Amino acid sequence: MVKKLTSLLKNEIGWRLALKASASTFALALVHFSKSPLPGTVIFIVTSVLIYFISSPDQKLFRNSFILVGILGFLGARFIDAPTPFILGLLFFGATIFFILGLSTHFFKDRARIYGLLNTAIILGWFMFIFEANIFSELLHLLIPITFLVLFALSFEMVHVFGVAAGNRSAIFSASLALLGAEISFLLTFLPLGSVNAAALGTLLFIIVREGMTAYFSGVFSLNIALRQLAFFLLFIVLIFATSKWSFWAL
Repeated sequence: MVKKLTSLLKNEIGWRLALKASASTFALALVHFSKSPLPGTVIFIVTSVLIYFISSPDQKLFRNSFILVGILGFLGARFIDAPTPFILGLLFFGATIFFILGLSTHFFKDRARIYGLLNTAIILGWFMFIFEANIFSELLHLLIPITFLVLFALSFEMVHVFGVAAGNRSAIFSASLALLGAEISFLLTFLPLGSVNAAALGTLLFIIVREGMTAYFSGVFSLNIALRQLAFFLLFIVLIFATSKWSFWAL
């Protein structure tokens, strides 16, 4: 364990990735703390563009994630006022940028697993945003179509990273998954779960559908996979509803 930690600290690629992620995070902080939104926004956009173009050519494979994380970070910097949630969001932003850059430079050995976690984290972040924004009911008719586009972009990227499908099948897979995700998010707006629990439940349902469809399109779907997904669903849905506003334990 000590040898692995020492090796990691000596890794120049890791330090370069951390420096880029820190620069992007600092630029995002300027968006939040600037009295005028324009200077901070310009610095953030320029920094993000520079980091993207000086990264490896493989960065194009993760372009959708990079753009969506930037958009989510910007929205959080502009609309989150409480200090603790903002700091946590800033750390989350920096970590996701680091992982995206690490995936593009083959810094991580198990790219598939790291990308799966990254993809899930971005989806959770987006669901958190839309359920918070749903406080303003007039935004609902805009957020659902936008959610479809966001989930389509992430699903389309995932298909190519995992090599699940190609050609028209990749578009059909992504559109089907995005449509189901958008419908799930719409239905959850009617439940009194609170934004955090609604986001967690939406992400849980999306992951189960995503994993099931991925296994099916890959030709490895089986009863064992279905039962494992069902057990995963039942475990987490009990935890989510147990901490929701309308649950017996939350009374």
